[in-house]
Amino acid sequence: MYIYICIYVYVKVIVSAVQKELYLLYGRMLAYFVVHNGPAPQMFSKNLYTMMVQGLEEYKPTPLDVAPDLHPCLQQVNSVKSEVITVVLNIRRRLLCSE
Repeated sequence: MYIYICIYVYVKVIVSAVQKELYLLYGRMLAYFVVHNGPAPQMFSKNLYTMMVQGLEEYKPTPLDVAPDLHPCLQQVNSVKSEVITVVLNIRRRLLCSE
């Protein structure tokens, strides 16, 4: 579930960056490094670099990767998840007992 929330946060950031034309700026900076054989840029976060190089499937986010203002949402999702598991187990027990 964390991965979906992280993706949501990154999408919000991406939309904001596109509106501010930051990708154009970063693209120009990367092109400059490549053309002039400069040092590799160190401007990407570890998480973004992992997603770009290894793919989204290999990215394993943690709760610390999520913005602090979304932590209450994560706690709410976890509590709902545990409640759903409890309900499903109760239904399963009832079905098995009725047979």
